[in-house]
Amino acid sequence: MTLETRNTFLILGLFISALVVLAACIGLTYIYLKGILPGSMPAVLPPLALSLVSSVAALLIYLSFRKTLSAEITLFIVFLVLTSLDILKPGGLVIRFYQGPLSWSITLTRIVYLFRFSGIFCFMSAGLFAAGLPSQRLSITLGICFFLAFLFSLILPIDSSIREDNFILRVGLHSEIQTGMIILEIIAVVNYIIALGKTGEKALLLTTLGAALTISGREILFFQQGLLIAIPAFIFFCVGILLYAKKIHQIYLWK
Repeated sequence: MTLETRNTFLILGLFISALVVLAACIGLTYIYLKGILPGSMPAVLPPLALSLVSSVAALLIYLSFRKTLSAEITLFIVFLVLTSLDILKPGGLVIRFYQGPLSWSITLTRIVYLFRFSGIFCFMSAGLFAAGLPSQRLSITLGICFFLAFLFSLILPIDSSIREDNFILRVGLHSEIQTGMIILEIIAVVNYIIALGKTGEKALLLTTLGAALTISGREILFFQQGLLIAIPAFIFFCVGILLYAKKIHQIYLWK
């Protein structure tokens, strides 16, 4: 993948992210002003804050590295763009309020999990590139990430009788799927530790911590909307992004 192609791909993703987040903000403002779902609005704040921060962070990191063809940075930006699309989850509340067909809720759940799976696969792949996977395979890696995510979200069993606290329907094999995701996230963090051992680059130590905090905060916020847990998880997410971006920038600055 050339630098020009990479930038075009990321700009398209950033545009879609900004468009979706902006539309969601307008829609949520309308719902609030009209007094629709008044008791549910506080629960919407965590995914809204997560999406706004993810979208802005993705843009800022892209601007900082737009002249650097780095696979791990590219995949981290894609991960943030996909995380920003969590703002679609409150759509489940709107569907329920207007008594929309069940098929809409099922489709929304599959779309949300498509973005979640894609994001986690990209996050894990970023760790693989940090550990030494050749950057020439970036295009193939992205294709595999999105293909697997699409496949898994398509065959994902959904229990239409139960709605989760995060506004979407419960998926079948919930424990097994979550265990698999946690394993992939641990592998991603371990890959940064491997990269640290290979290169001896001290900045990778904080990069590893940043990666761990980012993915931990993101996963907690995906499932938990209670403010008592959401606030520290959101702090983890923000601090993790700052650490990751700052230290990766330091590494590439000295290359």
